Order: sequence, then structure tokens, then C-alpha cells
Amino acid sequence: MKEPDLSPKLSKEQIEVISMYGKIRHAMIGESLIKVGDRNHDLFVVLEGAIAISDDHNNELGIHLPGEFTGNSDSLSARTAIFNAFAQTNAVVLQIPNQQLKEIIASDQELSKVLLRTFLLRRAHELETNVGAIKLLGSRYCAKTFKLREFLSKNHIIYSWIDLEKDDISNTLLAQFGIDVEETPIIIAKDEKIFKNPSIEEIAEVLGLLSVLNEEVYDVIVVGAGPAGLAASVYASSEGLKVITIDNIGPGGQAGASSKIENYLGFPTGISGSELANNAYIQAQKFGCHVSIPRKAKALRFKNNCFHLELDSETVIKGSTVIAATGARYRKLPLENLPLFEGRGVYYGAGNMEAQTISGKEIMIVGGGNSAGQAAIFLATKSSQVHLVIRGENLQKSMSTYLISRIMNNPNIRLHTHSEIIALEGGNWLREVILGNNISKQSTTYPVSDLFLFLGAIPCSEWLTDVTCLDKRGFVYTGRDIPEEGLKQYNWPHRWPPQSLETCLPGLFAVGDIRSGSVKRVASAVGEGSMAVSQVHSFLSRNRIF
Repeated sequence: MKEPDLSPKLSKEQIEVISMYGKIRHAMIGESLIKVGDRNHDLFVVLEGAIAISDDHNNELGIHLPGEFTGNSDSLSARTAIFNAFAQTNAVVLQIPNQQLKEIIASDQELSKVLLRTFLLRRAHELETNVGAIKLLGSRYCAKTFKLREFLSKNHIIYSWIDLEKDDISNTLLAQFGIDVEETPIIIAKDEKIFKNPSIEEIAEVLGLLSVLNEEVYDVIVVGAGPAGLAASVYASSEGLKVITIDNIGPGGQAGASSKIENYLGFPTGISGSELANNAYIQAQKFGCHVSIPRKAKALRFKNNCFHLELDSETVIKGSTVIAATGARYRKLPLENLPLFEGRGVYYGAGNMEAQTISGKEIMIVGGGNSAGQAAIFLATKSSQVHLVIRGENLQKSMSTYLISRIMNNPNIRLHTHSEIIALEGGNWLREVILGNNISKQSTTYPVSDLFLFLGAIPCSEWLTDVTCLDKRGFVYTGRDIPEEGLKQYNWPHRWPPQSLETCLPGLFAVGDIRSGSVKRVASAVGEGSMAVSQVHSFLSRNRIF
């Protein structure tokens, strides 16, 4: 951890500023300052002596000398610490509590720049070197293992995956300790505690992601942490509003599964959806946004002058306004045995996690949009051949030109037009895909065990069905698009019409892919999320009660 970028020295002036937010502490040699598993751990600036950093096995990772400081991106949240910090010598340190750290970042631009840049670089270094990784043991053909990997990856939790299909030693070891296949996957946490076949909620609690909810009334409840929801979270919290953001699995939404987004303004060489989402996630926390994951919205009600958002855990969050940003999910193939293969050969995203198991294999992608095109180009570098399947005669109607050009010039990608999947074959995992041609009426069987589906969009609006007006496909009407009968049905109470992103329930806004008529692009989702905050301010100024 001693690369200059990872351990910058604060100037004398910066230390003077930061000292106003903390207290001087004298630490004896060997004294512990941070332990693996600590939540809401403090940040320490070394004034005299040295602080040593070690991992959960007490392997030394680095030394911080006078002017340097501890911490990483987890310092901004309730996530558990992935490292130990202790006094290597008798030391004098400046101890900054977690909450005061957020105040420093919000109030001092120069310190904010230094701290955030260092935290992000340290996070990248940790991911590259697997520092602080938890261990996941499970089969690549186990759907539960896949869901845990997806959860950990989306939340940028560092983990090592041991594929039991490839590691006979681990299989033998588990058998010797009487652990049956039904008890896998196994997670070994940073404190060495072992979890057999754990739920995502159980692991989230251990990692400090599933933060405790209280009875306070938030200014804004943001439901969904895709690009639209994260943008709303950043802008609302940066403008002093009390914000809570929830998501049922992790930051990024559909965009988070994109290997590279190349047409997003300001990133000429592209940026992965995961990186974009994680940066926004950290940015929201920087401004004080309360993020709790995984939390799934079950139903929304308006009573006693505020919104009551019921979660699937039966917990209720109260807010003055709600921004619905739960987006959309890909459609599924109308095949009876499809659920059997989900997470066992059938996937709805194509990031680094999915790419780990396809080396040297034939794969198949279904879909003609940009997400399918990006997936085909990315996975073509990993697999022996990519079969790209569309029902139309070409890609021009639904895919960006730059992606089409790359696909057509890539010898590793084979385009199947006028085609669709008519059957999936396999036992406990996918083994073959049968493809039918709608013109010739012929079918062909391909030895494909990895199938990626990017088929249209179904809105994730079930939790809003009873409270606002939806179009015939289930997307949420907003602004001028709300039909007159919808306003009457839901008793719009004001003389003025709903704002452009407001639904027919005052104070409920819809942004991004869930909104009827939205442009399914990351940039437009970010724009809507930020624009909704100004409309929240307008609503609150007219209706403020709390």
C-alpha cells in the first residue's frame, strides 16, 4: 500500500483543517486502532510514529507515516472494515469519527478531492490484489452460488470464488467435515466465520450493507440504484435533503451489467457499467445519502401526510417524497424449462463475473439492442465463438452504428437473423440450445452451455400498481403523458398539473426506464434522476409539512 498515489501526505494546512473535526489520540506500540469487521470505523491521520495495516490473516499490507492516513471507500458507509490498523511504534494520531469524515468531505473541496481520489485508488488496488477478500465456495452450476456472486460483484465486495466443479480438494475437504452438497454454497467471512447456504440478506448484514432503518421521515426515498436512482441520490443529498436509497440487489441496474459503455458523455474510451455505478454509489454516500441494500419495495401507500414504503421484510420507510427508479428487467423466453437453467447457463447480464466461465466455449446471445451488441463484442474476446440471434433481418433498427460495424467485422461473432430459440436441453445445467429459423423453418442444435438474454424490457412497477397510473405495458405515466381519466381515477387534488416527472400521485416521481416514454439510455436516465430533484424541491416548497 506504499505506492505514492495510495498513501499521499496531507499538507500542514490540510492537517490543521482536518484537526477541527477530530481529537488527538496517543497509541502505544501494538495498540489496535481498527479491526477487521469493525463498522463505522474511524479515519486516522498519523502525526508522529507509524501505523501498520494488515489483512485478516495479519499479513502486513503497508505502513502509514506522519502526514498519511488510513481508510478506503468503506469509510463512508457502515460496511465492515477489511483491514486491521495498529500502532507499529508509539504514535500520535488524529482520530476522525465516521460522521465527521462526511462533514469534511462535504465542506472542504481540497480535502474532499484528496480523500476521495485516494479511497477510489485504494479500492481499485484492493480489487486487483484481492486484499480483504471473503471466500465463496460453490459450483458454477448452482443458481444460489450465481446469485451470491452477482450480489457481491454488484456491491464491489472483494471475494475469491472457488468453483467446486474445478477444485476436487475443496470438495473432498467439505465431505470430510460432513458438509453436504445441499449446504453449499459456503461463505467464509473476513472474521473466519463460516456460513452454509446463506441468504443474501444474511451476508449483507454481516458485511454492513443492510443498515438499520429508523422511524424518521426522509425528505426523499429513492427506490432503485440504477443510473437514474443514483443520480437522484447524489443531487438530492448534495442539496441538503435527507435521502435514503434502497435497491433489491446492488448499484447499477441493467447498466451495471454492461462491460463497457462507450457513448456516455465525457468518457471517450468508455467506462464499465459497474465502475460508473460504484463511483456514483460512493459519491452519494459522500453527500450523506443513507444507502441500504438489499431492500425490495413491496407496496407504497400515502397516509398521515407522508409516504409509507413497505418492504418485503415488512419494514416501513416513511418519506415526504418518493422517486421511483426501479427500472426494467429483460423479458424471458417463453420456454417451460427456462427457470431451471437461470444462473445455471442462462444469464441476463454480461460483465466480468459472467465472463469467468466461458473461456474457449461457444456461447449464444439473444437480442438486437445496444446491450446485446456490447455483450457480443466483450464476450467475443473470451469465447471461441459468439452466436448473436435476432428475429429481424438486420441490426440497423435497434443498435448503434459503431456496434454494428464492430460486430460485422469480428470473425468470432456469427449473426443469426430471422431466428429464435425454440428449446433448451440439459440436466442440472444447460448443455444445448436449439435454434429455429423463421424463414426456412429448419432447426439447428448448438453445443451451448452459456446463453445470454437481452430481450426487450418489462417494467419493475409491481409495487406501484395500486397507487398510480400505468400504461398498458406497465410503465409509469408522468407529466403531460398522464391521461385525463388517470388524473380523475387517482383524484389529482391540485389546480396545477403534475410536473414532467411527477405521477398522478403528488410527490411520487418516476425516472429512468420505469417511466412511460423514457429513452432507454444511461445518459437520459442520469438526466431524469437529477432533474427530478428540482421537481422534488418544488413539491416540498408547496407542500412542506415536516
